[in-house]
Amino acid sequence: MTAIRDETFIGRTLLSRGEARPRISVKAFERQMGEVWFDHRRAARLVDEAPGAYKDVSAVMRAQRDLTCIRRKLRPLLSFKGE
Repeated sequence: MTAIRDETFIGRTLLSRGEARPRISVKAFERQMGEVWFDHRRAARLVDEAPGAYKDVSAVMRAQRDLTCIRRKLRPLLSFKGE
C-alpha cells in the first residue's frame, strides 16, 4: 500500500522543489493561492507549494481510477511550513 501512496504523490508533482523556486515568483504564488491562507511574510519560502508546481489533481485521479474511488473533493484552506 505504501508504494501506491508514494506513486500518487510522485505522480502529482509537475516541478521539483528545486525547479519551482526559481520558476515561480512570489507574485505568481500569491495569485495562484487565491483564497488559501498563508503567512505573506514567508511567501518566498512557500513558492514551491504553489498550485503551479503540481499537476491537476483531477487528471491524476482519473489516471488512477483503477486504484482509487473518489468520495469527496477537498480544497486546501491553509499552506504552512515549519522552520
